Amino acid sequence: MTLDIALPVPYDWVLLGSRLLVATLLLLFFWRVLVIVQREMTLQQSGSRQMMLGLLGTDDHIISAFRLSRRRSNSIGRDGTNDIVVTDRSVSGSHAMVQFTESEWVLTDLGSRNGTFLNGQPVVTPIQMREGDVVQCGAVRFLLAIDQSGF
Repeated sequence: MTLDIALPVPYDWVLLGSRLLVATLLLLFFWRVLVIVQREMTLQQSGSRQMMLGLLGTDDHIISAFRLSRRRSNSIGRDGTNDIVVTDRSVSGSHAMVQFTESEWVLTDLGSRNGTFLNGQPVVTPIQMREGDVVQCGAVRFLLAIDQSGF
């Protein structure tokens, strides 16, 4: 007993449609890979490297490091929901924010009680940061540096 299934469309057309669908999906996949590779190469060519905020001790040595994300804002504060949580009482719950915009790192004060400073100057409006800058949130100081951990 054999079953013959009659398709409303000839089998050759179904096969051709399947092949075109697979080819289109492959092209879309390779296009997406190309976009991601190009974005990563652009970041590398623009000189942007993985950055970190190093928590400075009293002797100006980094005692802890926090990697900064380029893809989203990095919040600093005493509240546990921040990306960088600092338990010092001089730091507000939501103290400051560091974000990567186009090709630069920008520091913004979030209306903190004890102020945010960049190299000793108060941050009133969002300000560009560079490697080696010292960020101070209340009494806590950070150094903006290249992440040397290799991760």
